[in-house]
Amino acid sequence: PGSVKPRRLLVPFAGSGSEMVGAIEAGWDEIVGVEQSEQYAEINSDLAVQRPLIAPAEAWRE
Repeated sequence: PGSVKPRRLLVPFAGSGSEMVGAIEAGWDEIVGVEQSEQYAEINSDLAVQRPLIAPAEAWRE
């Protein structure tokens, strides 16, 4: 009673990462994206370097 569970999101087809960015902006606590395509995984990797996932959601709104 009284405890709050973290909001967790699994994105099984992460693509370019736009759904994960939206989830961060919406305030989800934990987001995990999985992508099979090397091309899209590289895009996600570049995005994570530009805006680390440990950064506050405000960093994504720049």
